[in-house]
Amino acid sequence: MVNHRLLVLAFVLVSAACGSKGPTPPTPVPGSTQQTPTLTSVTVTSPNSAITVGQTEQFTATAIFSDSTTQNVNSTATWTSSNNSVATVSGSGLVNAVSAGSADIRAAFQGMTGSKTFQVNAAARVAPVARFLVTGPGGQDTCRIIVGSGGDLDCRFDGSASTGGTGGNVARWRWRFDVGANSSSPRDTTDPVLNVRTDCGFFANRPNAQPGTSFVQMIVKLEIRNAAGEDSPEVRNSNVRLFPQEQCGFGF
Repeated sequence: MVNHRLLVLAFVLVSAACGSKGPTPPTPVPGSTQQTPTLTSVTVTSPNSAITVGQTEQFTATAIFSDSTTQNVNSTATWTSSNNSVATVSGSGLVNAVSAGSADIRAAFQGMTGSKTFQVNAAARVAPVARFLVTGPGGQDTCRIIVGSGGDLDCRFDGSASTGGTGGNVARWRWRFDVGANSSSPRDTTDPVLNVRTDCGFFANRPNAQPGTSFVQMIVKLEIRNAAGEDSPEVRNSNVRLFPQEQCGFGF
């Protein structure tokens, strides 16, 4: 005979044991699992759109992902230049300007490439600067006509260049000498232009000499050209005194 009391007690114990496991967890909603962001594009930027030959510029490669997050990938991207004769780029995105022109700077990352067109400008041309001194036995800025020379002077014109400009050393010296009334003329290699007395090798006239003075003013001019064909501005010394030696009736 089945004992009904034992059956009821067994049922109660089994039910209690099953209830101790707690509620059944909810079934996951399809599509709710979080997805890993994917790469959507790579951008390449730089502080400037152009630099001068000899300068450098740090470029930046930025990866953009599907969840709108970004990541600097300078050190992991593969950098290239479309024209290495214009600009080269290092493995970290540092660009070196080599010559005037344009180049595309590119960064490849995880199968995607970004690029930026970059301009390299020619370096500013620096003109050479001429300097000179006028010296001689009569002192600085004093020239004397040598007796019987036909107009030669006893002074020296010592030119120098404070800089060779972008083309290097001086390739040409261009002296000009204007005397008295000729100081505003466009004369060049034949300056100074004065009439020479052949009987004693002295100038027969002294243009612009003030009454009672024994000299005329001489303006010395110098330009130089460097190896790149760049000319310096004209530099002048308007304080040179031209004295005659005592001869042919002229004295001082």
